[in-house]
Amino acid sequence: MDWSKPVAGPEWSSPSQYCATCPRDTMITLGNTILEATMSKRSRYFEHLACREICLDLWRQDPLRIKFWSAPKPSMSDEMYNPGFWAKTDEERFQSMRSYEFCVNEKEPIFDAADITRVGKDIFVQKSMTTNDSGIMWLKSHFPELRVHALHFPYDLYPSHIDCTFVPLRPPGKDREDGLVLINPERPPLRAELELWSQNGWKMLNAPMPATLDRPAFSQSSYWLSMNLLSLSPSTLVIEEAELPLYNLLSENGFDVITVPMRGMYEFGGAIHCCTWDLQRDDACTDYFPDQMAAQEHLHFPTFTDIDVIDVSSSNKGFLLNPTADQKGVGSYANQIADGNGAPAKKQKLQT
Repeated sequence: MDWSKPVAGPEWSSPSQYCATCPRDTMITLGNTILEATMSKRSRYFEHLACREICLDLWRQDPLRIKFWSAPKPSMSDEMYNPGFWAKTDEERFQSMRSYEFCVNEKEPIFDAADITRVGKDIFVQKSMTTNDSGIMWLKSHFPELRVHALHFPYDLYPSHIDCTFVPLRPPGKDREDGLVLINPERPPLRAELELWSQNGWKMLNAPMPATLDRPAFSQSSYWLSMNLLSLSPSTLVIEEAELPLYNLLSENGFDVITVPMRGMYEFGGAIHCCTWDLQRDDACTDYFPDQMAAQEHLHFPTFTDIDVIDVSSSNKGFLLNPTADQKGVGSYANQIADGNGAPAKKQKLQT
């Protein structure tokens, strides 16, 4: 497709389209269901067509078992958006963070696939500029075999896509310990919504600052694309090759880390997680959250006052701060990875 061409619907038009470099934004696989997201931007209305033939080929292989669904496409009319959102200053956004109101309103179900993360039998969905409460409720009603939970990050004033904010790394073991989630220290999650995780053996791992705060000239994403990693297994992760602080942190926590050069991708709205999409995995739909007593649901409350987040400035139960330089320097810029003889170790490269 020629993404430079203008597109239009009955009530809207866009002078150009986005691109098709981030299938994770538009598509998600949930069990034996391939799901096309509604999307939230007019310029991305037809982006799912880049994956359409792949989806149809998979469905034709086993049409009685594989489900291929497309969520209801929104009207993209002016009434779907909050017109005053972009006129607010950051100070005004900060003062109104309790409302969790962004550029899309609740007129129609809206969600981008990249606001969803699945962990076994549970899926977690970020309320954001690209996903509303109605979209989360649509997912809940269409996937009754899964448990759908909303997540909120009040200090993220421009939330969009969860994979640079909250990234599960590995599940707890049989003793319900050692589960890890990488979290963004500038966008801490609500304490109440983390109770479900902590009571089921998960701990939060504070992500280090990116290796550089500079971004490519036309990047539309934040420098936290450093967190946009790909999980190949509970022990193996793929990250951008320049992210030495993250490499150190993950290695210290027992992961095999593979590096790939992906900074050129930043100009197209994503990194290694965004530009991939899992079509098939070994999956038993394990229940990693058997204790559901702590589940907090805010789906029926468009506004609420809870902005009590975990404290990233001090150690908390269930939260792991990065060790400082005098504690092996994990996550620090100055730290060097060393082998047993004190020599710098070589990072793994992904073989292509």
